[in-house]
Amino acid sequence: MNRFWVRLSLAFTTLILFFFVVPVMVVALNTAGILRNAPPELHHNIPPTSVVPRRQANPPMNRPLRRLTLDADAYRQAFRRAFLEGLPGFLTRTTVVAGILGLALGIWFSRSLTEPLSRLEQGARAVAMRNWSYRVPEEGPEEVVEVARAFNEMTTALQQSEMLRRQLLSDVAHELRTPLTVLQGNLRAMLDGVYPLEPAEIGRLYDQTRHLSRLVEDLHLLAQAEAQALPLTRTCFDLRDLVREVVELFRPLAEARHVQLTLESAETPLPVEADRARIQQILNNFLSNALRHTPEGGHITVRAARETNRGRVEVQDTGEGIAPEHLPHVFERFYRADKARDRQHGGTGLGLAIAKALAEAHGGGVWAASDGKGKGATFGFWLPLRTAAEQNEA
Repeated sequence: MNRFWVRLSLAFTTLILFFFVVPVMVVALNTAGILRNAPPELHHNIPPTSVVPRRQANPPMNRPLRRLTLDADAYRQAFRRAFLEGLPGFLTRTTVVAGILGLALGIWFSRSLTEPLSRLEQGARAVAMRNWSYRVPEEGPEEVVEVARAFNEMTTALQQSEMLRRQLLSDVAHELRTPLTVLQGNLRAMLDGVYPLEPAEIGRLYDQTRHLSRLVEDLHLLAQAEAQALPLTRTCFDLRDLVREVVELFRPLAEARHVQLTLESAETPLPVEADRARIQQILNNFLSNALRHTPEGGHITVRAARETNRGRVEVQDTGEGIAPEHLPHVFERFYRADKARDRQHGGTGLGLAIAKALAEAHGGGVWAASDGKGKGATFGFWLPLRTAAEQNEA
């Protein structure tokens, strides 16, 4: 039960007892006292009667009993007298007690309500000053506790968002700094005559500009997807056909690396309504990642299966694997278990983050699993399948 209303109910109950129950008790006590001290002329004698108990061997001596009664007028006079005599004094005492009680309850209620609200006001001012670590005590009535809890959850989310924003800016600056440094260094060397102005050197510089272009495009794509502003050209197709096409595109690359590439596809269709190019981009990221981290003689298996009302696609490799402490972070932007590995292979560190954003933009999701270092890894995504009714309408 709400503690605030319990306290308020108790306060009102106390006032009711003072103003209604206690007056009746006082009047009753005064009436009883007056009746006990009633004058003789108000009493009427009733002839004595003998009361003899039945079935007693030795009945006692009969004792005369006399009952005294009062007339109805006498009762009314006694009650009126008791009421008039007891009421003024009682009202005076009750007024004083009720005033003290009301003042105490008012102070208590005001403190219990205004103090938590004052703390919330201080917290709001602290957040306005960008103090994301400020937390308010969760004290007071239940409603105030709920507001304080929501405020603390909000500040926690803001603090995490601020940390991610700062980390993103730091990562973007770092990723941009590397190719720009290479470009500046090589161009300065050419201007100083250290490097000859040959097509090979110009080609290396061109590769760095392409890396910058990919980074900018990936950041733009990721920002659009996370803001749910990514334009999607949805069409209806069988997810199995798309998986088969992508696997055939990667088969020559796998054979060149002496990696066995296998496809396991569902027997029944997997109808989806999605942007075919974006879904292909997800699978391209997973297969590229698997090929980079699978050594020669390894094995990559691509599976397309149905799970109730979802289409599931996963890429399993026998490569380096992922340590347990890194597994929860693999879909974060710019996250690398090996800080130099992906950059050496030309990656931007955004592929898995983009895959996650694209899958969620289609109402699906992604996952990753690994038994540890050296035991391979599995990356997958799922999409909602079209129902039979939706297919009939189409």
